[in-house]
Amino acid sequence: MSEELTKPSSVVPLDVIVASIKAALENASSTVYEEVVSTISSLMISLERPIDIIHRLHEGQMPLAIVKSAIDAGILNALAESEQPLSAGQLATKIGAASSLTARLLRYLAAQGMVTQVDKDEYVANEKTKAFAQPSFHGSINYSFGTVTSINQAVPAFLMEHKFQDIIKNTETPFNKAYNTPLPLFEWFQHNPEQHKHFMQYMSIQRHDLVTWLSVFPVELEMGNWKAEDTANDSKRVVFIDVGGGMGHQAIAFGQKHPKLGRVILQDLPSVLEHAQVPANVEKQGNNFFKGQPEKGAKFYYLRNVLHDHPDQQVIVILKHLMAAMGPDSEILIDEMCLPEKGTTLLQATRDFRMGFLLGAVERTLWEWEKLLDATGLMIKAKYQYTNVLADTVIVAVPKLASQ
Repeated sequence: MSEELTKPSSVVPLDVIVASIKAALENASSTVYEEVVSTISSLMISLERPIDIIHRLHEGQMPLAIVKSAIDAGILNALAESEQPLSAGQLATKIGAASSLTARLLRYLAAQGMVTQVDKDEYVANEKTKAFAQPSFHGSINYSFGTVTSINQAVPAFLMEHKFQDIIKNTETPFNKAYNTPLPLFEWFQHNPEQHKHFMQYMSIQRHDLVTWLSVFPVELEMGNWKAEDTANDSKRVVFIDVGGGMGHQAIAFGQKHPKLGRVILQDLPSVLEHAQVPANVEKQGNNFFKGQPEKGAKFYYLRNVLHDHPDQQVIVILKHLMAAMGPDSEILIDEMCLPEKGTTLLQATRDFRMGFLLGAVERTLWEWEKLLDATGLMIKAKYQYTNVLADTVIVAVPKLASQ
């Protein structure tokens, strides 16, 4: 005889709770959305039994394999392009696949919330389907499956071989073991352009729908009395340099929000910049930040997710080059995750290990940033956190002498 779960009359039914949460999130801000989702995720983990964890870990790589297969087959694109519900048979005909396999893939995608099942054998696209039909999402899945999965497989053996010591070199990482290469990741990318393309597509959407740093960073306050006009040379000064800025998303965003503050420059390696498409108000400038900083006296030297790619000694080299270029009113803006000292979320801890396994680097706590900046001759003037889910924070760093 099965045991029945008794419900006290005062307990609100789960479907009512779920409906109320969905309704509350419909028009919620990104910050509220992040907080709710993070809380629910933590609740789910706290409720898991040991056997539940085994099931979760055992099936952990299945979603990635199925979603990549669905993308490769053309299922998501075909469904996203259709204005009418489609059966598994209709989709199979469109993509040239077996009807039974297509049905099984659709069932899995529906269980993942990536398509919506409206009848026994009818499916329609939802907003997630349409998102994953975009090239940037395709590239992200290809990066995760084609590059990251092999690295994950190499982790246990790598840590065992290195006697579980810290990973401190960007040429001795699980990535190097997985791909049998002596090159650090970004040099390896130069010889593997397809993988680099997928990585850049992932980077372009990794903060999809999250609050941006420009929504909280007080540009006018930090500008102070700084003026764009260089009266001595009858020209405009540089207000913002996106150092190692890749495709220039942050330089473009800054230039759009503050078009009259001064010149905006996107800096990266020439091989990267040739793929960057930027508007006329953003200048492209090839530069290797390990070798120096050619632009002197800019107001903001901005680094978005650059320093977490490198171990401490390399970060010091990068920052010292920027210090040498700074004027009396210049500031270095470090846009990075600041891990909490207590209560790190699973996503934050995962990102930290990803940095180590790929690059021999780390995500850092605020105390670790303070310690690293102090070793460089810098100090924190201010900090502005703008997401909760990743604890993204803009750290304003200035030379210690300038702040005294």
